[in-house]
Amino acid sequence: ALLSWSVYLLEPQLNSVSPLVIERIKAESARRVLDPLMGRDDFWWMGLGDNIHPITGKRRRVNNWNPWIISNWLTAALILEETEAGRLKHVAKAVLSLDQFVDPYPEDGGCDEGPSYWGRAGASLFDCLEILYHATNGAIDVYDDPKIREIGRFIYRAQISDRYFVNFADASALVLPSASITYLYGKRINDENLMDIGSWAAEQRKERENWSQMGIARALPAMFAYQEILDRPARQPLPRDVWLPEIQVMTARDIDGSSEGLFVTAKGGHNEESHNHNDVGTFSVYIDGLPLLVDAGVETYTAKTFSPQRYDIWTMQTAYHNLPTFNGNQQEPGEEFQATDVSYSSDGKAVSFSTNLEHAYPDDSDLQSWRRNVMMTRGESIQVQDTYAFGSAPDELQWHLMTPSEVSIPEPGKIQLTPAPTVEDLMSGSGWVVFDPNVVDVCYHDIEINDERMSSFWGSRLTRINLTAKSPEAKGSFVINVTKEK
Repeated sequence: ALLSWSVYLLEPQLNSVSPLVIERIKAESARRVLDPLMGRDDFWWMGLGDNIHPITGKRRRVNNWNPWIISNWLTAALILEETEAGRLKHVAKAVLSLDQFVDPYPEDGGCDEGPSYWGRAGASLFDCLEILYHATNGAIDVYDDPKIREIGRFIYRAQISDRYFVNFADASALVLPSASITYLYGKRINDENLMDIGSWAAEQRKERENWSQMGIARALPAMFAYQEILDRPARQPLPRDVWLPEIQVMTARDIDGSSEGLFVTAKGGHNEESHNHNDVGTFSVYIDGLPLLVDAGVETYTAKTFSPQRYDIWTMQTAYHNLPTFNGNQQEPGEEFQATDVSYSSDGKAVSFSTNLEHAYPDDSDLQSWRRNVMMTRGESIQVQDTYAFGSAPDELQWHLMTPSEVSIPEPGKIQLTPAPTVEDLMSGSGWVVFDPNVVDVCYHDIEINDERMSSFWGSRLTRINLTAKSPEAKGSFVINVTKEK
């Protein structure tokens, strides 16, 4: 695509250097890219053919690779392909492949890969739609489609505060969306919130490099919209309540449009989502826009990350999320390991997310039910209540909590979390975790972070808190309350 735009913008200048430059670009692009794309259906990201996952052996849904690659494919075909018939063939196949991304995408627009991947999922879909719109002088216009509109809205619905975004799966905790993509996407679908987060992102990027983010294909439209975006007052939408029923993700905050006070997010779903961790039922808490109980995220990708040994990596495991384990049992990967009987409600003051986690754990684990309720009373507390039943009392039962804050236990049943530096000039949050000290023993230990990717949003360490049942029983319940003040 970069070479294609170079031909489009600089053809006379390139020809003045040598008449062979453009001919070579066209020949190599055809040989290396365009001809293989027309001649083959077995690239997994196309969603065509059998498309079998190498780890699970099942047919898999395409992810962000699909629109990301197709946006470049369309660019190259439309600029470099010299015949109308050739261009039509490429566009027809590219659109057929793009449908494999859009058709199974959740109707609620939720990106199960997380907000940082939205930049190459929903945002790259927008790249494709804009190419088609402009190439056909507006004849291909699908911006009134409800799903297309919801896909765009996801990015501001996942914002916690400033650069902190909901980061389940492999997503990063710190994200700064493309200013031009979010603004222009919002303009196309007439969504003021999406335009506002675009202007906010532009304001954040004033002192940063790469304002348009990622390549000339995005820089060109950004140039023409630059002043318009900056002239719009910067605002973070920060909706009070979000419920995405298909991907089963919720968020709630104390005050609409403000990061002040409590924020909670929780997920259901299943353990074969794109870039997934074994984390069904996990939750995160932020206070005054700062991280308190968090999802660790992922380290720098290696071959192991996308191998059958993926879930040997600590960041992928249940025991390093805000979840329970018992008798050494953790959740397992696969779509069958899922949340069931999921419900959500919000009546203004109170918010409730509830699900059964029984089927997220192995069938032979002796677990009969595990009802998790994540409840928020605005302005007061976030309560996580687990009610469980086993065939017989487990030998070991633990709850795990991950935090970037400093941990202390000033008195039984109360964990104090105090601010600690993370990255740049950022700090973690401050709050309290309160529970029945007669039910569990508490210990905690630091996890040193040496990985470049993870340290870029958590700094040098995270702390894992383990709450271990003193006398596990076959049936029982356990509650933790998270509050801002003691």
